[in-house]
Amino acid sequence: MLIMDHSLHRTSWKALLAPALPIAALTGLSALGLHACGGGVQTPPSAPAASAEATAPTPAAPPAPVLDASVPLLPQPVTSFGAAVYGGDLYVLGGYHGKPHGYSREGQSGDLYRARVGDSSSTWEKLPGIEPMQSLSMVAHDSGLVRIGGMRATNRSGEPSHLLSTAEVALFSPADASWSELPALPAPRSSHDAAILGDTVYVLGGWQLAGGADSATWHDTGAALSLAEDGATWKPFEVPFQRRALGVAAAGGRIIAVGGMSAAGEVSRRVDLYDPASGSWTRGPDYPAPAFGIALAGVGDAVYASGMDGTVYRLDIARAGADWEAAGTLAFPRFFHRIEATDDALLMLGGILGMNSTARVRAVERVPLSGDGDDDSARITRFTLAAPGPAKNRMGLFLHRHTLYGFGGNRSLGQHDFEPDDFLDDAYALNLGSLTWQSMAAFPTKRQTMQTALNDGGKAGATGFAIGGFGHDGEMARTFADAFVYDFEHDAWKSNGEVLPAPRSQFGLARRDDALWIFGGLDYDPTRGDDDQFRHLVDVLRAPVSDLSSGFQPSGVTLPQPRRAFGGALLGERYYLVGGMRENFQFVESCDVYDFESETWSQIPAPRSVRISAQLIPLDGKLYLVGGSSRDASGALAPDPSIEMFDPDTGRWSLVIDELPVVTKHMRAFAYGTRLLVYSAHSERDEVHLMLVDPGSR
Repeated sequence: MLIMDHSLHRTSWKALLAPALPIAALTGLSALGLHACGGGVQTPPSAPAASAEATAPTPAAPPAPVLDASVPLLPQPVTSFGAAVYGGDLYVLGGYHGKPHGYSREGQSGDLYRARVGDSSSTWEKLPGIEPMQSLSMVAHDSGLVRIGGMRATNRSGEPSHLLSTAEVALFSPADASWSELPALPAPRSSHDAAILGDTVYVLGGWQLAGGADSATWHDTGAALSLAEDGATWKPFEVPFQRRALGVAAAGGRIIAVGGMSAAGEVSRRVDLYDPASGSWTRGPDYPAPAFGIALAGVGDAVYASGMDGTVYRLDIARAGADWEAAGTLAFPRFFHRIEATDDALLMLGGILGMNSTARVRAVERVPLSGDGDDDSARITRFTLAAPGPAKNRMGLFLHRHTLYGFGGNRSLGQHDFEPDDFLDDAYALNLGSLTWQSMAAFPTKRQTMQTALNDGGKAGATGFAIGGFGHDGEMARTFADAFVYDFEHDAWKSNGEVLPAPRSQFGLARRDDALWIFGGLDYDPTRGDDDQFRHLVDVLRAPVSDLSSGFQPSGVTLPQPRRAFGGALLGERYYLVGGMRENFQFVESCDVYDFESETWSQIPAPRSVRISAQLIPLDGKLYLVGGSSRDASGALAPDPSIEMFDPDTGRWSLVIDELPVVTKHMRAFAYGTRLLVYSAHSERDEVHLMLVDPGSR
């Protein structure tokens, strides 16, 4: 297992209450959360061993973890920048950090940064930079780093754009940290790319801007400069295309150009290969995904590429008839980024997730070329961020596109602190690319343990549902029956009133087609008699997504047994219920499955230990069990540090990760692309933990 750790300086949340909250500088109730309520804390008794028929064999141990902090987070997230690896160091130059397509001087960077690759203690060192610029290229040569071309905005923010391409070429000497001029390009050029083969730099694509895109001149020639010849000048050569925002790399003795946009405004997947020895061009297999703002790197005879779809592809240009093959995936799909190759890995840096300023990516992702990064090994990228507010656990969460929204929750680290002031209505949104917080509209009531679901909404816009939960009504802490709808576009909440037949918390919520389904849960009311305060609900409810205010109605389906605080997930046409508790705080050892098509219940084997309040996450046809609490070797109830995976095709559980690098109570998990996103705010410090887990292939 590979672990990439980004631990960040902790800043108090009280100091971060601003419209955009930056990541810190580099460097008697159970899990309502309730095991008991009323008179004193109770601990669930030890769970009896499950029957042999219901329990799978003990999963084999996964590969041992290896700490890998290859490169720290970018000091500033940028797009359209230059990057190169030289002497074991990674260099990043220039780029754009302002509003997309609203270019200005203020949004451009001229900074040059350097960080040591593979050194877990490395930080970014600022070196002598240049006049701010974007859309440039940079390559590494024995003599130093060569920057080529680029574009500068002469206008200020808010003024009409006035953009000028440049013909500048310069050499940076890492030995004495100085810049020197090299022969200028034959004509100004930006939105191009470059590669170096031997001692010669090759530049392809791009355009010349002299004010704006409407007056741009598209380049139909390439240019080559020998760095080994004194007095050498750029030599033009014919190119069979006009494209910009393309990727260029050197591999197998040739120069390869991939994708980009044509002068007609069409996004291209075309691949062209240039042989400098013969001066001839050939066509390669089209790129299999969108290739605008694509990034390339050459390694031996292979070219690696990635674009906005998040897949890393490989093409062996020395093998006749070869086609593009998937070679990995990114946690953060990005474009207008860079790929730089080291001895054993590809480094994916910069770029943007979407067309807003907070979507630029700070994380430098490592994609192994061989060895410890084989497909069977799990990989973890870990971040420690300053907390945006006081919530420590049980908040409501939405994961919508590339943003994690958190609202409500409880401010206490204690398991049973349910005074009115312990419940919160604070709400914040974390952009996963830039790792920045923003305030959002407060939750309409102070509440915890709401269950949530998303609705893409179509033309009506995306919305999120927050249903039920546990809070204080001014007289007592109890469960609730109401629901609220969040409008992502307008940052606004709306109440749907009471939509449940009875108050409910700790239930499972699933979206299937055009309906929301509720499984299990608890109705807690301390005003009822001692034997009736905890009502475990077994009726399965259903409500239309389009009209939640009409309320949930009994579906006619009943749980085989009471269950709350369980891991629940819909995979295909089956809803799985794993772990949890029933009456008298007893663990539920068996795992039930409801088949929507046959309208029948069945069971699957149990995981290696029974968990309460775990998360069950569907991802790529499998189910992953994350977080929650189980009994440790001494029999004590403790946060479970492992991730287990259930494969419906084999009917077996396997151990993916034996121990996560951060283990806390109340961890939450989501499917995020090809990764598991694990989140926890349960910390004595004002910090939150975020982990992206690539489970590998099992």
